[in-house]
Amino acid sequence: MVWDFVEAAADAKYYGNVEVYEILKARGAKVPKTRKTPMTVANPQEVPEYELNPMELQIRKSDGITKGSYQVAKWNGTRVSVKIFDKDSYSDPESINAFKYELTLLEKVRHPNVVQFVGAVTQNIPMMIVSEYHAKGNFQNYLQKKGRLSTSKVLRFAVDIARGMNYLHECKPDPIIHCNLQPKNVLLDNGGKLKIAGFGLLRLSKLSADKAKLARPDDQLDPSNIYMAPEIHKDMVFDRSVDAYSFGVMLYEMIEGGVPFHPKPTEEAVKLMCFEQKRPPLKIKSKSCPSELRELIEECWDPEPLIRPTFSEIIVRLERIVASCTKQGWWKDTFKLPWYGNEGKLGFIRKKQKPDEDFMGGSDFDIEFSNLHLRDCML
Repeated sequence: MVWDFVEAAADAKYYGNVEVYEILKARGAKVPKTRKTPMTVANPQEVPEYELNPMELQIRKSDGITKGSYQVAKWNGTRVSVKIFDKDSYSDPESINAFKYELTLLEKVRHPNVVQFVGAVTQNIPMMIVSEYHAKGNFQNYLQKKGRLSTSKVLRFAVDIARGMNYLHECKPDPIIHCNLQPKNVLLDNGGKLKIAGFGLLRLSKLSADKAKLARPDDQLDPSNIYMAPEIHKDMVFDRSVDAYSFGVMLYEMIEGGVPFHPKPTEEAVKLMCFEQKRPPLKIKSKSCPSELRELIEECWDPEPLIRPTFSEIIVRLERIVASCTKQGWWKDTFKLPWYGNEGKLGFIRKKQKPDEDFMGGSDFDIEFSNLHLRDCML
């Protein structure tokens, strides 16, 4: 009972309910002192709406606090992913700005294919960013486990990624350029849907609404990052097309079961891709991969940024590929896939068979036909 009294006072103080806090304090509630952070506000009324009370976050002591990393915690009984801000960085203006930048991006995005922001702790030490948790982990783990994917799965995953990225690129007033789109920055939920994460981790110097450079290339460039576009590796000015390049590399990996030029060292592969403009051939048989999908990969990772399609164009082309494959009877191995009929409607193939154990689990199931317009599914 005493603890509830203290917790209520802590909540009142934290969320700026000054009158309630003063009443509880007058009745003997003692609230632990908070240590100021670089984002502490003087007026309790100015506490951000996304602010979480750290007392509501349960981080197991055995987990420890790993600097700058994400770890699992419980927030009001719900598992969440928590990023702990490195205590040693509180005196570093660049680190503080990077934290604020990531937080600014996360708090304004809302889309089924983008990781959901829950809230943050900015008024107490340690500062934290809290987002939704996915037990399935990231897409990189899935690809390493599965290897080469069927064309139907490639298309389904590709549409998820493209929709999430298109949303980020269409954000107002300025597009959100990911710059580091790769499988480890894509999360897999329990339903088999992919969600974009990891945007905002690279600090950018904006030159215009759609032009930027890395703010700290010496610290941010990874010479072994095969997914990163040539312009970034060369520390040049770039635009949102760098994400289409990354998408092309991911498409190749899903189809071939490995990154370009594997098993060469990734730094050597980056040199071939970004500095010598070489591209590996698709080894998969033509009958197993639609020619339109091959063409899309080639355009996405084209050395010339102007050749690369936008994600809105990519979505349309992927859906055309699905429609074409459906007519040709490609989907014998799939249990669920969006498609377009002659009337331009989006539905699902009705097929009774054993589901993918990674996503569903249980017994055979029957997918019901859905009749939705394309624009409804892109929201």
